[in-house]
Amino acid sequence: MGVCLIITLQKVIVENEAGLIMLLENKKQENTKQIQNYLQEVSQDLDSDIFVFSADITQSNVDFFIKEIRNFPKLKSNIVLILTTFGGDPDAAFRMAKFVKKNYKNFILFIFGYCKSAGTLLAIAANKIVMSDFGELGPLDIQVPKEGDLRRESGLNIQQSLKVIREEAPKIYSQCLFDILDLDPERETIPLKVVENLAVSIAIGLLKPISGQIDPARLGELDRQTRIAMEYGYRLNPNREKIIKRLTSDYPSHSFVIDYDEAQELFGDCVRKPTGAEYNLEKYIFDVVRQPVDFIGSIEKLLEKLSERKGDRNSESYNSSNHTFVQEDIKVVPPA
Repeated sequence: MGVCLIITLQKVIVENEAGLIMLLENKKQENTKQIQNYLQEVSQDLDSDIFVFSADITQSNVDFFIKEIRNFPKLKSNIVLILTTFGGDPDAAFRMAKFVKKNYKNFILFIFGYCKSAGTLLAIAANKIVMSDFGELGPLDIQVPKEGDLRRESGLNIQQSLKVIREEAPKIYSQCLFDILDLDPERETIPLKVVENLAVSIAIGLLKPISGQIDPARLGELDRQTRIAMEYGYRLNPNREKIIKRLTSDYPSHSFVIDYDEAQELFGDCVRKPTGAEYNLEKYIFDVVRQPVDFIGSIEKLLEKLSERKGDRNSESYNSSNHTFVQEDIKVVPPA
């Protein structure tokens, strides 16, 4: 009796496991078909091939990206580039944008996550920008090696220091001047010229610790790098000169968030929210496009890799707590 019961229970467990596997497989096929429908809808509506660039903008990564497009059977007139990056080399970003614009009629940029620094240069080049609630651009400032440090610094740092000096110097001078004059309201003891010279000396003394840290040669180097980014912007889209000037000088920090509303104010009607199919596509590939994961290639290649991983519940890289996969699992970029 006991043996029969055990055999019966084992049979039920096996049948349930087989049923669960079949259910998961059917669900995987349904999801794959659904996402393929979203992809087809976006591609047809925009008449676009769709590529993903989720990585730093470096010369080697851009070379890889160009090869991916050249090896892709071009089917559409336009291109959708889903770009996620913390920035990188402005020279590489310029090459990338020029190549895209030469090979496609319209360049449509999708921003579903970080698109900072050199990534903003691609936004300047784009004909249209589709930006979700998670998307953010950043100022068009250049990150350069920091003197005596392995870290990099923003070209905005010295600009902000100079701005402080320009704004504070006349304030300090005026305040000191009037404070000294208040000591001699009848102007009988201290000559006005002496008062003015004293106010100037105090203002210089207070601001000298800041100005003394600014190396003229370093200032020239950072200014040159900023000019390079501006000139690339003008060449990619000469109609956006005012936008480029704002992006290189009007923001206080490298990490400043330019969200959808501000992007629309900057770029105008070419910026819009994702449509239904575009929104659903973002949801499916969110883990890849929220922040860089070192994937470069066509959307078809990405969906194939994601479909394989999301259907494999036994994969060691699968995280059952949040139904995502280790980023190493989808890396498709050349080694540094």
